[in-house]
Amino acid sequence: MYTISKILDLAVLGLLVVFFIGVLAFEVAYFGLSEPIIPIPHEAEPYFEVLPWVILGLLMADIYVKYVKLGSDWRALVRQHWPDIITDPGVHADQIH
Repeated sequence: MYTISKILDLAVLGLLVVFFIGVLAFEVAYFGLSEPIIPIPHEAEPYFEVLPWVILGLLMADIYVKYVKLGSDWRALVRQHWPDIITDPGVHADQIH
């Protein structure tokens, strides 16, 4: 289960990088620019619009894997993995002091 959780964390991290590349390519008005920072064909834009939902699904799967690993105990999940629930996937409970 630990390996699955780590794979999900890395997948989310990779998709977040791809998502922000899409932001730099398609949402240039947010940065006050008229030309894309990264030129990506507009035919790819629908795929970038789906990415946040895929990322959300992977984050939910990661929380579920941790829930099952703890024997379906919600209290233990919140106690041990609350940073994973409220922050980015790269921060774990043992890193917060």
